[in-house]
Amino acid sequence: MRANLRRIATLALLALIAAPAQAHHGFQAEFDAAAPVTLTGWVNSVQWINPHVLIQVTATDRNGPARVWTVLTGTPNTMLRRGLCREALKAGTHVTISGYESRLKPCERAKKAGCTAGGSYVVFDNGQTIDLGYRPEGAPLVGVPGTSNLAACQTAAGAKAKG
Repeated sequence: MRANLRRIATLALLALIAAPAQAHHGFQAEFDAAAPVTLTGWVNSVQWINPHVLIQVTATDRNGPARVWTVLTGTPNTMLRRGLCREALKAGTHVTISGYESRLKPCERAKKAGCTAGGSYVVFDNGQTIDLGYRPEGAPLVGVPGTSNLAACQTAAGAKAKG
C-alpha cells in the first residue's frame, strides 16, 4: 500500500515538473519560416527576463507604417554570452532586426501594435551584428556570436565598477 502511494506521489511530482517544459515550444511551433521580417527602428524597451529577452521596438517593415513589435530572443544568459548586454541594447538604440513573424499573425489584426517576431539577428548602426537565436532549422548563424558588442559591454561594466 505504501509503495503504491509513493509511486503515485512520485508520478504526480514528475508531472508537475514536466508541465512547464511542455509549455515552452520551439521555432516551428511559434514562428512562420515563410514569413520573414526585417524591422528597422528604435528600441522602446528591453526586458531581461527568463525564458527570453524581449525587445520592444517601433519599426517599419515591408508593409510600410511604423508599428510596435515585440521581438523574442534567446535566454538572458545566452544573449550575454553572444555579446549582447543591457548597456549595448537599451531604449533609444536604433537597430535593424531580422526574424520571423509569429504564426498567429497578430499584425494582420492590429493597426499599430500587437506584432510579434522571433529575432534571428540584430544589426546596430555601426554594423555590428549579434545572433538572437530564432531561425528555422538549418539556417546559418549570422555574425560572430560572443564578440560583436563585447567591447561595449566591458566598457559599460568598467564604468559602473569605477563609479
